Amino acid sequence: MKKNYLFILALFLITFAFSQDKWQNMIYDHENNFYDIQRDFNIYYESVMQGQSKIPKGAGIKQFKRWEHYWEARVDENGNFPPAGNTLTEIKKYYREYQNNNVLNKSYDPGTGTWEIVGPIPSPGNGTSQLNGSGRLTCITFHPTDPNTIFVGAPSGGIWKTTDNGSTWAEFSGGLTRLGVSSIVIHTTTPNIMYIATGDRDSYDAPGYGVWKSTDGGVTWNPHNSTMGNRTINELIMDPTDPDKMLATATNGYVYRTINGGTTWIASNFTGVNLRDLAYHPTNSSIVYAAGSEVHRSTNGGATFTEVTSGVPTTAQRIALAVSPNQPNWVYLLAGGGSGLVGIYRSEDSGVNFSTRTTTPNIMGYQIDGSDARGQSSYDIVIAADPTNANNIYTGGVNMWKSTNGGTTMSCMSYWVGASGGVDGVHADQHALEFSPYTNNLYSGNDGGLYTSANNGGNWSDLSSGLAIAQVYKIGVSQTTKGLVINGYQDNGTAISRDNSFKTEIGGDGMECAIDPTDANYIYGAIYYGEIKRSTDNGNSFSTIAEEGANGITEGGSWVTPYKLDPNTPARMLVGYDNVWRSNDVKTPAATAVVWTKVSNFSGTSNIRDLAIAPSNSDVVYVSRYDNKLYRSNNATSGSPTWTDLGGSLPVGNEPEDIEIDPTDPTHLFIALNNNIYESTNSGGSWTDVSGTLPNISLNTIVIDKQVQ
Repeated sequence: MKKNYLFILALFLITFAFSQDKWQNMIYDHENNFYDIQRDFNIYYESVMQGQSKIPKGAGIKQFKRWEHYWEARVDENGNFPPAGNTLTEIKKYYREYQNNNVLNKSYDPGTGTWEIVGPIPSPGNGTSQLNGSGRLTCITFHPTDPNTIFVGAPSGGIWKTTDNGSTWAEFSGGLTRLGVSSIVIHTTTPNIMYIATGDRDSYDAPGYGVWKSTDGGVTWNPHNSTMGNRTINELIMDPTDPDKMLATATNGYVYRTINGGTTWIASNFTGVNLRDLAYHPTNSSIVYAAGSEVHRSTNGGATFTEVTSGVPTTAQRIALAVSPNQPNWVYLLAGGGSGLVGIYRSEDSGVNFSTRTTTPNIMGYQIDGSDARGQSSYDIVIAADPTNANNIYTGGVNMWKSTNGGTTMSCMSYWVGASGGVDGVHADQHALEFSPYTNNLYSGNDGGLYTSANNGGNWSDLSSGLAIAQVYKIGVSQTTKGLVINGYQDNGTAISRDNSFKTEIGGDGMECAIDPTDANYIYGAIYYGEIKRSTDNGNSFSTIAEEGANGITEGGSWVTPYKLDPNTPARMLVGYDNVWRSNDVKTPAATAVVWTKVSNFSGTSNIRDLAIAPSNSDVVYVSRYDNKLYRSNNATSGSPTWTDLGGSLPVGNEPEDIEIDPTDPTHLFIALNNNIYESTNSGGSWTDVSGTLPNISLNTIVIDKQVQ
């Protein structure tokens, strides 16, 4: 019996240790099942949280939760991901079937409405205590002949170009199916020819469509992914001696190679590793280095690769590479793990053997002295070596660090909160570090946008203004003040916009937003897991009114926790945590005195995904939960509301992502469920698929036109 106990314990420990890293590799491969990935992450999550209600920084949780929130609505009821390129396939099918035909006895109309970017375009003003920004960048590329022209790529914001070194920006994303860009290369002698790696390399929010090509300087783009297919490409590099030769790393463990300008691609030998960094030897393009959680090397221009083990750490989650023409046989490795820095390593024999330069301090974490044991290397890790002096290296994690002795000692050169002492402030989470080939100035692409330094990292200038690349979670629009909107962004806080002028008023990730429909002095924003903040002065200041452990609330919510103001009594708010919580007066008490009451008692601990209050009858409320449930209450404003489980009536074994109720009839509602819209005319008792001619792609939100019913 004792041996059995020991065996079970050992098996648990092995499984637990494996799980801590397993999900980080599984999310890249959509051959895996979403629910398997989710379960494996939850094992890791419980070990990290240990009863905490706040997310510990640098544990990789936020990055996973963003990924989970995006994909949960896009997998089918069994957890299978859509086929690669599904959105493009469905849109092409839609246009092919309906563009020249009659639809429902009406002439096909592709849409006569016009859209324009509202913003933020200039970087938002900042009313918080930490740095804000425009949005996340993944790559930076310099024009081969014009020192003032720079291209940058965003993970869901497309391609942007400046011709005045960042003073102004213009979007160059014409023809792209999706707006995820992880790498940009430009033909060295014909700069109108450009290539991009599509998809989101660091967070895998936007799916990839392989390599795309432009022949007009980035104005228009077309797929150039023959034999490569619709997949996320992590890195794309061009042979400096022959622009027809390129290499691309993909999430499936292969390096793809072309020798004819991308007309065809050939896969290298399978490495089994999600390689996210590539570099040519500076003077010998037959030698190529590739890195993910391992390091691989090629001596035949990328046709085949062999793993390098001599001096390479085995505990890294992710490794970044750097080379310098100043010392062409040197190769630097920056390795990060679950507790921050694993080490900096250098090879002086073209990547055959590596030796440790340093393992301290923790340059991947949050502190400017490297004293913490945190980091998020699977999301933000980058290293660059000075082209003129290879002993000068620069690294990026949450902050940026530098060394003038090849990584033996490191000093912090940016702080994510803001300037501190002699360290300048730069937005958190570094994804790209590049030297200008003209000035040797250093450029950083991070979660806030683009920064540059002209004095080796001593001081930084923010060049992000004009980049309309914010990743928006939610918006709330005033019904009484024209032009007043509140917007929540990924990693760039929550901003108030007044007639297209934006100002950030809440830091962190910005989630659900709302404005009182009768009094615009009352504005609401939120941070992940349902930390709801209220402004009573038209958005100039905010205080927390709801979160787990505050004001009587004993539960947490989902990553994007839903809450709604009663459209008939805006002082009443409902919040969906594990259960529905209600406050009958979110307006007049002090923020710390707002009273919350749990008004449901659902079984289990699954979070609520969406809730809706009937505009014509506040007693009628519908709630969906992540355990494939839908509930209805017909007495939601009473002292003890009762709830009817409608889950058995749902047409698909999943939960609605969005619920919208007829403004005049509380028994008539619509739900977005998987890729379809369903209608019920009997309070959710039965459903009819009314998707009609909509393409078979994911649906996020339903809006009923109150003027046309």
